Amino acid sequence: MKYRIGEKCIQCFACIRSRVCREEAIIERNGVYRIDDRRCTGCGTCFTVQQYFCPVRAFIENSPSGTGSGPPRGNRPRISRNKRIREIRGRIRN
Repeated sequence: MKYRIGEKCIQCFACIRSRVCREEAIIERNGVYRIDDRRCTGCGTCFTVQQYFCPVRAFIENSPSGTGSGPPRGNRPRISRNKRIREIRGRIRN
């Protein structure tokens, strides 16, 4: 399964009501919404357009290790905004 519905889901029914999945892979079982592995083709429509129908953006892209994509937010290198602006201006001047 390439995509899943994360813990942020508030069971608002918007994903099913909007019929965003053409394969109807988004299902509800025992009050929990999830993506059915057998129906999902991995097209990514649910993940790509969730900003238009999911109020909490609960759709998550699984990485091969299954832990999510990219490094954890706390471990990302931080560059101050002013430093980044100086770098860009330096490139423009050269």
